[in-house]
Amino acid sequence: MIPSRPHNGALVDLLDRVLDKGLVLQADLIISLAGVPLIGVCLRAALASMETMLRYGLMTDWDEKSRIFREGAADRRAAVLLEGEQAVYKGLGACRLEGGLYKTWQYGHVYVTSRRLLIHQEIFDRVLLEIPLGEIRSVSLEPGEEGRGTEVTLQLRKEEVRRVRAADPMPLLSALETTMEQHGLRRLMEFALPT
Repeated sequence: MIPSRPHNGALVDLLDRVLDKGLVLQADLIISLAGVPLIGVCLRAALASMETMLRYGLMTDWDEKSRIFREGAADRRAAVLLEGEQAVYKGLGACRLEGGLYKTWQYGHVYVTSRRLLIHQEIFDRVLLEIPLGEIRSVSLEPGEEGRGTEVTLQLRKEEVRRVRAADPMPLLSALETTMEQHGLRRLMEFALPT
């Protein structure tokens, strides 16, 4: 029997070795015209797993900054809720901002809490929309602009209309209905589901 090496394992072995040990590419490039050097480029690239990079002392500043940012993100998420407030629903979504020159959808996390509906951009720590539950007169589902999904339309007491998108609008509507019912606001809800 003649020993043989499987052909399909070569690429996997190479990739495993590069990620484990690392690979450094270095290139020097000189552009010259009529024997006179005009431009010099020195390129150096390292390719390895993050664990290997950190073991060799590369990208430690980036790693430290990203860890601090991630730890701060947990604090920012906790700061969205007021004292004594509980999140009933959290999901991805957007709200239509129509003030100023630009009319656009801004994306973030949609929260239905025991007191309000809000949309928060965690990465920028910015509240895009905040509506107390008592301000909502009616809620309806309508087709989105240019056939893009379904929008939740909120009619407010001040005759304002706010539009919200959610990845799945039905749990959002259910959370709004349940929370408002618990606070004695059931009479204000009018769900007009699309046919």
